[in-house]
Amino acid sequence: MHMIIISDLLQLQMGDDGQQISEAHLLDKFEFYELQEIRRQDRGPIFRDFLKRARTADLNSSMLKFINDRLTPRGVGNLTGTVDKFLEIHDDHTHVLTSTHKRRRAFNDAIIAQKFQKKEVLHEQIQCIRGANTTLIYEPVPKSDTFRIAEGMRVITTATMMDKDGENVPNGTMGTVKSFTTLRDHVHFVNIQFDGSHKTQRFGRKNPDGTNVFTFNFQPAYAHIPSSPRKNYEWS
Repeated sequence: MHMIIISDLLQLQMGDDGQQISEAHLLDKFEFYELQEIRRQDRGPIFRDFLKRARTADLNSSMLKFINDRLTPRGVGNLTGTVDKFLEIHDDHTHVLTSTHKRRRAFNDAIIAQKFQKKEVLHEQIQCIRGANTTLIYEPVPKSDTFRIAEGMRVITTATMMDKDGENVPNGTMGTVKSFTTLRDHVHFVNIQFDGSHKTQRFGRKNPDGTNVFTFNFQPAYAHIPSSPRKNYEWS
């Protein structure tokens, strides 16, 4: 199964007849795509080809084509306000387009058991941000079969996580990545978006015995940390 994380893309309102009654647009720094069509079928709005434009810094044209080639209509319910989209693409080319909106909680709960049953996850949608805050250059995170990001790398993002038991992990700002190992075994999805905050936050989750499942440090800038002995935090 592949998964495309489409974070905080759409803000829209749907009328009782399923018609869009306010302009759909993108939020924050993700103003690269537009909603092409919303229509209603079988009492549920259909989202189609909402990754329409290739004018983007965080998803290249081949990735957009990959998504569009596999994105077919699927109802996701009536939505109002900011909605996070998660497009899961399975090896047989079927897909699931889900939302973390509160109104879709039951739908999300129903598919939790199906998430990350296969190893492969797409990584191009998660970006490293190099350079000063005023001149950002987006670069794909290097691919890895264990979803590992280089130790000592800093990025500017916020993250919303759900662990393998379906529990929400608080929002936080990630910075220096100490170690990522077999992320798919511990986290269902990661919703990453740009955050210009200068705060440094730390968040994580502990097992009942007190051991760390995952822990992140985050800084709002990219930098290589001088080499020095340090402990690697890896998931158990």
